[in-house]
Amino acid sequence: MNYAEPRQVDPKLDKDDAGKWRWTVSNRRIGVWAAGYCAEDCPGHETPLEAAQHYHEYQLGNIRLSSLQDTQHPCEKCGEWTGLIASLPHGDTYTLCEPHRTKEVLAEITSPPSQIWYS
Repeated sequence: MNYAEPRQVDPKLDKDDAGKWRWTVSNRRIGVWAAGYCAEDCPGHETPLEAAQHYHEYQLGNIRLSSLQDTQHPCEKCGEWTGLIASLPHGDTYTLCEPHRTKEVLAEITSPPSQIWYS
């Protein structure tokens, strides 16, 4: 099981980001590692919320678009019936019609995660 959440870099380490916060994933087999945009050239964040917001930006930048097989549901933005969905990486899936399957709409209807568990 993977446990993703903001974690503070050990303040005692001799690193530029010591004491800063990053979005990380941990599991018993591998340990802890930075994930999303925090795994790239990120200097770290002052608060856990900033790290979560940075990961949410990553989620919104990597939306997965798909369709449902033989079923329709109302669009979560306008109520129009649709078989289309959009998913955030390691996040929830949202029923959205074609005009509303956008980063902007998902940013409106979602918020930064505080913690995610996935396998």
